[in-house]
Amino acid sequence: GVRSRSRASFLVLDMLGQVLLTTPLPAGKLALDLDLTPLDAGQYILKLQSARGVTSQNITVR
Repeated sequence: GVRSRSRASFLVLDMLGQVLLTTPLPAGKLALDLDLTPLDAGQYILKLQSARGVTSQNITVR
């Protein structure tokens, strides 16, 4: 199969579950700055997808 060069991706979703931003986390990188300035103030879901699974957290943009 085809292997991804990225070991994980961050997704920002609206509260309806629509993906607004997708940012890959390159292999070997443990931190990432996300630019959320394009988003309006409000509640969003930050989701981390990797080979180890998926986790999500509600976030507030002010």
